[in-house]
Amino acid sequence: AKSVSSDITLENHDYKELALTTVSGNIEADAVTGDVDAHSTSGEVALTFTNMPGRIAVKTVSGAIRLEMPPNTEFTLDAHSISGDVACDFPITLTNSRTGGGEHSLAGTVGSGKGNVTARTVSGDIGITRNGGS
Repeated sequence: AKSVSSDITLENHDYKELALTTVSGNIEADAVTGDVDAHSTSGEVALTFTNMPGRIAVKTVSGAIRLEMPPNTEFTLDAHSISGDVACDFPITLTNSRTGGGEHSLAGTVGSGKGNVTARTVSGDIGITRNGGS
């Protein structure tokens, strides 16, 4: 799905892969099961997963990134924000963590690290949280 100046909202998607792009608008998707590439120039990206896909890649220029995943999710995380906080609610084995000096980043492994999560934003917070899934 692509949009120039409006939001993209998706619910209950059982796709192998989603590509979501907007220039000026938010991206919101619930009950995602497949791989995701999401890009927003000016807007928030909020994705809720029912299971961990193989790959999640999210980029924004100006906007927060919120990813909600089931509590038993296992993944490798690489998250970076120039002017925003980066937080992960999962127990993570860190390979890199930096706060300050114009950079906020968090990298590491949750569980076996079998999925891959990459999140990048210039101006916005990044939050990886647990949802109520199983």
